[in-house]
Amino acid sequence: MDNRLFYGDNLAVLIDFLRLKTQYDRLAWRMRPLALAHEVLCRKGQHAIAERWRENIGENLRPRGEELLTELAKKEEEHALCLRTVRDRIEERFVQPLLLDRLVSLVEPAAKEAREGLGEASPAFRRLEEQLQPFIENPTGVGLDVPHWLRKFEAEVERVRESLHHPEMKDEMPLALSFADLQQQLDQWEKPLAG
Repeated sequence: MDNRLFYGDNLAVLIDFLRLKTQYDRLAWRMRPLALAHEVLCRKGQHAIAERWRENIGENLRPRGEELLTELAKKEEEHALCLRTVRDRIEERFVQPLLLDRLVSLVEPAAKEAREGLGEASPAFRRLEEQLQPFIENPTGVGLDVPHWLRKFEAEVERVRESLHHPEMKDEMPLALSFADLQQQLDQWEKPLAG
């Protein structure tokens, strides 16, 4: 019998798993404003408030996260298949990106203390190392791509390195536009750029 007749069955299995991932992603998208607020709290060093914020989000979304994990386990058993990237995403339980925000916010204080000569003995470095452990201990993905958390961590390290070497280039909020400037830009929105 020709095996090519059964390739459509595999597509249906993939769609079954992607349906669950899409449900998760839809909920994660709806909580994006909460996640952005959490990121700002972390960046501003408001770790106690950010922790309460994170716990609140986790408590509110825990039941739905558990439901999705249960559904995923049923699909894995039904199809005798585990799609690692789908499982990794759903196992985030909506709080993993928030934990990453906390981790990334610890890079700059650790780098500053390292510049002051404290090195690995600094309290900030120890906090960073402690928060990094769970990410290291639980690898994600299929091994072909660098995990998202590591790319974000690396980008923050580079940003901090640049800001410490070139303090005059420290990223600050751009100057606010006046209403007239905004109106002028909107009026010119459709016009092509001069070449």
